Amino acid sequence: ERELALHLIDADDEGRINALAAATEFDTRQIETKTGHLVIEQTGTPHEIDKLFDKLRQLGLKEIARTGVLGLSLQNRTSPLNIDSKFSTKIVYHT
Repeated sequence: ERELALHLIDADDEGRINALAAATEFDTRQIETKTGHLVIEQTGTPHEIDKLFDKLRQLGLKEIARTGVLGLSLQNRTSPLNIDSKFSTKIVYHT
């Protein structure tokens, strides 16, 4: 199970350093840094997303956007995808 999250943190220079330090133990990357805020992208399990959320909440987290659990079917395909046709979307909900 994997999820994608974007964390928006309002922080000064020291706060950004602390937020980035907290994020280093997770699969994250810095998306945007402007004066007064920072956006961190994270991929991981729902538990990992929750753990970083708890840490960043203490460091000025203002907003989080989460995809929920994502996945692709890895079943053995007998023929290649038909790239010339229009793409279709298959949505699988996990509960």
